[in-house]
Amino acid sequence: MPYLYHLVLSIGEEQDISQRVGFRKVELKDGMIKVNGEGVVFRGANRHEHHPTLGRAVPFEFMKQDLLLMKMHNLNSVRTSHAPSDPRLYDLCDELGLWGLNEADLGCHGFETIADANLDPAQKALPFFERQQVTKKDAAAWTSDSLAWREAYVDRAQQMVMRDKLHPSVIIWSFGNEAFYGRNHTAMAEWIYAADPTRLVHYEPALDAADVDMHSRTYPHIHETSSLSPKIMLGLSVWSFASSYMRWAPDRDGTNTPYYAYGGDFGDEPNDGKFVMDGVLDSDHKPNSGLQEYKKAIEPVQLVHFDGKQVTVTNRYDFITLNGLVCSWQITSDDGLMVKLTLPESAISTSRQEVLVKLSFKLKDDTTWAVAGHEVAAIQVSTTPTSIVSRVPSTATSRLNVMEKGAILELSGTTSTWTFDRAFSHLTSGAKNGQEHLAALVTPTFYRAVADNDAPQDCWDWKDRKLDKAKVQMRSFNWNQEDDGVVKVTVEQKFMPFVLSWSIDLVVIYAMSPHGGLTIEVKGTPTGLNLRKTLSLLGVTLGLHKDFQHVKWFGRGPGESYKDMKLAQSVGLYTNTVPGLWTGPEFPQECSNRTDNRWLELSNESNDTTLNVQLMQPEDNTKRYLLSFMASVYDDKDIDAAKHPYELERKKKDFVVLRLGADHHGLGTGSCGPKTLAEYGLKTHPFEFALKAAVAYNTKVRHGCSRWRRDSSSPGTWIAHPLSSRLQAAQASQP
Repeated sequence: MPYLYHLVLSIGEEQDISQRVGFRKVELKDGMIKVNGEGVVFRGANRHEHHPTLGRAVPFEFMKQDLLLMKMHNLNSVRTSHAPSDPRLYDLCDELGLWGLNEADLGCHGFETIADANLDPAQKALPFFERQQVTKKDAAAWTSDSLAWREAYVDRAQQMVMRDKLHPSVIIWSFGNEAFYGRNHTAMAEWIYAADPTRLVHYEPALDAADVDMHSRTYPHIHETSSLSPKIMLGLSVWSFASSYMRWAPDRDGTNTPYYAYGGDFGDEPNDGKFVMDGVLDSDHKPNSGLQEYKKAIEPVQLVHFDGKQVTVTNRYDFITLNGLVCSWQITSDDGLMVKLTLPESAISTSRQEVLVKLSFKLKDDTTWAVAGHEVAAIQVSTTPTSIVSRVPSTATSRLNVMEKGAILELSGTTSTWTFDRAFSHLTSGAKNGQEHLAALVTPTFYRAVADNDAPQDCWDWKDRKLDKAKVQMRSFNWNQEDDGVVKVTVEQKFMPFVLSWSIDLVVIYAMSPHGGLTIEVKGTPTGLNLRKTLSLLGVTLGLHKDFQHVKWFGRGPGESYKDMKLAQSVGLYTNTVPGLWTGPEFPQECSNRTDNRWLELSNESNDTTLNVQLMQPEDNTKRYLLSFMASVYDDKDIDAAKHPYELERKKKDFVVLRLGADHHGLGTGSCGPKTLAEYGLKTHPFEFALKAAVAYNTKVRHGCSRWRRDSSSPGTWIAHPLSSRLQAAQASQP
């Protein structure tokens, strides 16, 4: 924590001036920013002055909470984008220990659009970045390189430096943001270096300028960072800390559902729409999954190596050791048992279930920004391979009766009934013990709702190729009954738009057992002209009866995750409700997915009916893959169409929309940055996957059963006995 001193200056006999001060030396040395001789790597955020109802009139406690959230999520710096902040913010930075990049109120962003309108045809044909260099140079001639504005530029620097120069947390001055580059910036630099030689100077567009100590690169592709040599990476600052929109009700009197309004909602023209509705805090300044993922990426304790027995970690703090943290460990097994103890080596080597060990690093003592026990970092490793044991029980003990009634195929067993519409090749009904469980069709799906990050990038391809409007068309329908009584329905289909010449040729095999077991195998071959480069999803969507409101899964959680945004979500056993799974973004879009799931269960309120689901290897029901799912009351088309949450709420279904995914396209950072990395994209290619499901009925629902023993007949099963009040757990911790 910072060491601060109270300085009192006596001026004459009647006036005293009090100021908190600190001592530190800031320098650029050995290619690093050093403070008191130690190298500093920035892990920060761009913060605007914003309050959801008061606008830029931000109360002190609200501002303080922003900075506390930064500290609690491992951030160590703040850029006051794009103007000096409330003076009280710097007092808080001094106290809490946040480095400050203080930015002048100077920006000319947008003037290049005027220059762009004046380009000749040859210039307009240039690649985007070359064209941008031309327009920026022309725009600078009217602004930053025009001596008519020199005094105004220097005045902005003077006002900032003279006001905030006594704050030890401020170690960098910034000229402003996206104001091109010119002689007026040189004048600012000359004045700042003369007035305050103790700090460094930054300016974002100053790529090759000798007037500053450093520049920044906005929204670089990750591969660009390795090609910056001989320039050296000094850290990062996420854009942006909080979405900056206003809480609003359409009629202003609160009778309509409030929402966060963006450009155009106020009748304002022109506007930027929902641009920059992309903070790691929502507009109410509550953390979202973006901040959780950022915290994980920059956490100060990082895994270096795990050999199955020993874990090696490294300390990424700039100044301190890990002595202020306590490490505890927790073991989670594939069947959901969670216990804190020292794990014998034999328990790892002989287990047939997947076993994961989570190391949690928490504060040992209270600090100015969090209480003892706050988790700073967490590492999870698997001591065994991902389990391949099927959790869904085999249920084929008798034969299904098959009845054909015109276009209807009905399969009935001892307790289960399945109905197909042969004309459209759809599974339309699934009932057990007379209870209908399906509320909408079971259908292969290759599209998810558009995320804001998709819009400038892959979404163009999906929409242009009509991926969102493609439908399943039936080609053939056949069935046969196996010797074990299982009935297999084989459907050949084409997933295709109406007006383009591409399709996905599908073979879908439904295998039904008499007591409720269902396996769906999907094989697809993309074909035709103008195939889109990527799909957004490989999976199956179905509608479940609204009673299935309780969700339990063994996978990543508890929050949302995607293939390129999941490290903050540890693998474990989680429970929630369908409404509780919905993350509710301010602008309706793709959300609420959960990845890397070993199994999934949905049950009704009384917990006497449960649907079990796993993703299996096709033609081998003993080998299990990782499943993703989203359970909500909204379908993708309604999410895409809604512009505000209240509009989506009006479209919610009276059943559970369950999306089961074998693979999906990652999120990327395309709303204001690079598109999804190639390794996280879902390329268009032949595929196959299988989903295995079963409905189970619990004849006795026992409560308060907390003593457990291993069932010797089933190594993956723990049995509860109502003989004690809690699961005995040993806890182990060490500093």
